[in-house]
Amino acid sequence: MTSSGWTTTAGGPGVVVADGAEIPLRNVWLLLLYASEFYQSGPEAFDGIEDYPEKLPELLAELLSASTEDRLKRPLTPSFATTSRDLSR
Repeated sequence: MTSSGWTTTAGGPGVVVADGAEIPLRNVWLLLLYASEFYQSGPEAFDGIEDYPEKLPELLAELLSASTEDRLKRPLTPSFATTSRDLSR
């Protein structure tokens, strides 16, 4: 385990959570996918994704694309204000 909480094991990279329990990174992506509204109303391509981990990158890209497209259709929030400044470095 590294100090950042990430690990690499024979099963691939993972995340260490409470009490040193490790969650494989693939499962973290599946949790993100399941939590998304897109998954809940999304294509039937998500059915059985646990059995086909090689499809996961394609489905995550589809999720990102659909989420971005949905966000671009909505107007900016009222608190949004355009600003510009010189960068100081």
